[in-house]
Amino acid sequence: MPSQLTYTEIIDRLRTKSNTSSKPFTHKICHHIPGEEMTSGNPDLYQEGGLKMKLKQFLDETYKDQASPGLYITGVQLWPQILKEHPEIQYYASIGSEIDDKEQAELNEKQTFAPGTAEGFSIKDWDQRAAYGSNVPSEENVQPIVDYLKKWYEKGTPSILVRCAQGQYRSAVIALAAHSMISGNPAISATLLVLAGRGKIDSNWEIARIADPMLGFDGNLYSAALNIQRAKDKRDGLIRSEASLEVILDDLLALFLEPWDFDQACSYDKKKSEVF
Repeated sequence: MPSQLTYTEIIDRLRTKSNTSSKPFTHKICHHIPGEEMTSGNPDLYQEGGLKMKLKQFLDETYKDQASPGLYITGVQLWPQILKEHPEIQYYASIGSEIDDKEQAELNEKQTFAPGTAEGFSIKDWDQRAAYGSNVPSEENVQPIVDYLKKWYEKGTPSILVRCAQGQYRSAVIALAAHSMISGNPAISATLLVLAGRGKIDSNWEIARIADPMLGFDGNLYSAALNIQRAKDKRDGLIRSEASLEVILDDLLALFLEPWDFDQACSYDKKKSEVF
């Protein structure tokens, strides 16, 4: 399964299967750190033996690779370890609040960031699935994140760490946007995001909706974000059924190429909430 394909071969397969324009790229997506899936995810997906353990091995190998440029997604607890283990990371985005003195001191201990490369953005984790609150995503607070990503893109898209509180919604959607800028195709980037998921991973729909026209994605970034949760559930089901990596990749990409709309995504989310 995953260990039988390299990350480059996975990217090539997705670019070929998408039948849409996409740019050549090598950037990987990593979610959390090795071992985190056993505490924050579905441990049964990573039992000893067979495809499940091979997936874990693949994710671990992908994470440990320091040669390939990457987008790292995590929460407040794990970002110091990721920076320590990946000195090649040149950009750091804290999604949720400005970087305070304590966080800045920790950053300075791990690496030296050039001016403007380590930034914090105050924005609440809200979308249409929750009650309206204060400091929710808006054009005013999403635009600075988009400007930051554009500067990162202009500098050649070096490895970047994006963190929020849990590494599930805000950081995931910002990483999706960033990777989509590289690939030129949110469906491909969303497939790689879901493949990378250790534990819960979703997206903030409202940030995606606002950022989409700012980045010129013509609705495709927003559509991909709406379907992350459903795709992650599908991925887990395919893993449990011992599907091959090729089948997993093809089915996930097909899902994102024929995405559900907002109403369908809301209905799916509501049904999941009723179950749990």
